[in-house]
Amino acid sequence: MRIDKPDEIIVAHDVTIIGEYNLAGTVPYHASQMFARNITSFLLHLVKDGKLQVNLQDEIMRETLVTRDG
Repeated sequence: MRIDKPDEIIVAHDVTIIGEYNLAGTVPYHASQMFARNITSFLLHLVKDGKLQVNLQDEIMRETLVTRDG
């Protein structure tokens, strides 16, 4: 299943997929800043000395890990 047009909304297996073309532009400026700051903090937490550090003892890493070793 794919979204063929920007801004198309489809429902697949009871999940609504919103193909928003400019997602950041749909939220207030301060919300966008907060989101960017949160993503930056999250990535800085995961990367040490320029390399991704997989530490399953770390609660943030463990609870957000989607896949490992393929």
